[in-house]
Amino acid sequence: MRGSAVLVAMALCIPALGRTQGTVTVRVDNPLYRDVDRLIDDGLVTDAIVGQRPYSRRALARIAREARMNLEAAGTSAGEQRSLAHQATERLLASLAVEVAELDGIAEGGVGIRVSPLHELRFDVLVTDAPTRPVPPNGLGSVEADLNSLTDYREGRRWLTGTNFALEGEHSVQFPSGISLQARPRALWHDGRSSGSTGLSGELLSGSLRAVRGNLALTVGREYTEWALAEGAGLFFSANAPALDMIRVASDAPFRLPSVLDRLGAVAATLQVADLGRSDSNSHSRLVSYKVSVRPTGALELGATFENHFGGTGAKGASAFDRFIDLVPFLDIFRHHVDSTTVESDKLLGIDGRLRLEALGNISLFGELALEDFDVHRLRSIFTEDAGYTAGAIVPALFSPALSARVGYHVVGIRFYEHHLVRNGIASRRLILGDDLGRDAHGFFGVLRGTRADGLSVTAEGAYDIRYNDTYLGTYVNADGTGLVFNTVATSPSERRTRGTLGLRWFSSGARMMYEVRGGAERTSNFGFVTSGASTHAVGSVTLALFQ
Repeated sequence: MRGSAVLVAMALCIPALGRTQGTVTVRVDNPLYRDVDRLIDDGLVTDAIVGQRPYSRRALARIAREARMNLEAAGTSAGEQRSLAHQATERLLASLAVEVAELDGIAEGGVGIRVSPLHELRFDVLVTDAPTRPVPPNGLGSVEADLNSLTDYREGRRWLTGTNFALEGEHSVQFPSGISLQARPRALWHDGRSSGSTGLSGELLSGSLRAVRGNLALTVGREYTEWALAEGAGLFFSANAPALDMIRVASDAPFRLPSVLDRLGAVAATLQVADLGRSDSNSHSRLVSYKVSVRPTGALELGATFENHFGGTGAKGASAFDRFIDLVPFLDIFRHHVDSTTVESDKLLGIDGRLRLEALGNISLFGELALEDFDVHRLRSIFTEDAGYTAGAIVPALFSPALSARVGYHVVGIRFYEHHLVRNGIASRRLILGDDLGRDAHGFFGVLRGTRADGLSVTAEGAYDIRYNDTYLGTYVNADGTGLVFNTVATSPSERRTRGTLGLRWFSSGARMMYEVRGGAERTSNFGFVTSGASTHAVGSVTLALFQ
């Protein structure tokens, strides 16, 4: 972010001195989240908000304490489900021992500065022959992003065709004043001699300053966002998104509102302003996103999200009043404005929900709806051509508590993540921030996972995607510039992808080591929307992570 923004944010942090112990966030693909998800799926944690991550270490410690308390209240009954939940809780407690001690009052006031020169060390080897392709324009806008189904959804890490060796570490400093610093650099050596692109590169995956006062957390720098009710199911921010340069204000842990609003249950809220970085069009465009989630009961979570993409190099300026109205959807929808005379922006509005059915073995149903545009003059088409949907189910115990499953369907509209006025699309560093289907596509996915109490798990995943690349023309049918209609002017063969992956992961009971092996293959026909026979590509990876 610009230097002035950093200075302002640091000034805002000063009043926090001496107020609370700040803790860093835990990256969203940390193996601890699998343990958290198991405890939530089993109904042992009822206050955590699933749809807003990453969590801070203090927030994870609260989850561990709640699970410990509920397990103790359940007594000493034996059983495979209790054993798995107990091991998941023990790993959380071991990894978050200091934070749990603070919350228990054991280490109150005696913690001081905590320096982690190498909180985590991770080494990856990934080999693939799967080609990457860009998202082509379709006449309604464009998205500056590349797609590779076999290597996407890896927290914004860039993997190239060939052999990749990557080394990354996480470093942090936490002060009792409520301020914390963390950074996660990465070095990548790529051997792509077949394509002539061998070389060494480096990047800062994430790095931020975070200040906490009470339950309010301010983050400045490069940080991850994941707003998804199930693994790999976020339309706004998924595991495909890289960390963004941002300023974020959020609740550090769920809270409750006063008076009758207490019936909403646990509440979490986030507001962030991000810079999407360099791009060919609208370089350094801005993305304003905010989300409010509530958990009125331990079995139900509901959320509402708004996102506004605007600005960047070459964009037309807007008055402060127009910009404010543009950022408040329930005001903007009642104002008529023509694209060329007011604000150049792309807005998404969404809702999501997750319901756990205790009477059906704690099966959870989840779903999300996102509208690319909202126009009262075409209510039908905004829910069909301009919308994205995800729906699915989580079965925490399929025949056995050691076997879980997740199935789902997702679909994105013909101009999802793109707009004819902000032509870089909702992407950063050539990665779509949400669903990697991109636009004009739909697909099915399924996950089967077997877990043992000693931390060993085997995961099998399958997916089938159909992606389209027809060309459209958008026209306004009313004289006042309303009633947008999309007409197909050219068609292309659909690209169809069928893939399957298998992974084995071991996470130690003391939460100090993780070892993972993954492999998979994908069968694609009409790659790049060009009529062709089917081709098969594969990926294999090995990961070793050590935690302090």
